[in-house]
Amino acid sequence: MIQPRMVIPMHYNTFPPITQDADAFAEQVRKAGFEAQILAPGEAYTI
Repeated sequence: MIQPRMVIPMHYNTFPPITQDADAFAEQVRKAGFEAQILAPGEAYTI
């Protein structure tokens, strides 16, 4: 419904209740036909 150009997951793995596999999430995003970018802590993405 939103049709994003880029999906960048944030705030995951900061403490145990929100532990996630960012690569698996990005793969699902790509399978849905969108782009995904996983950033390392402190890394930036320029639009």
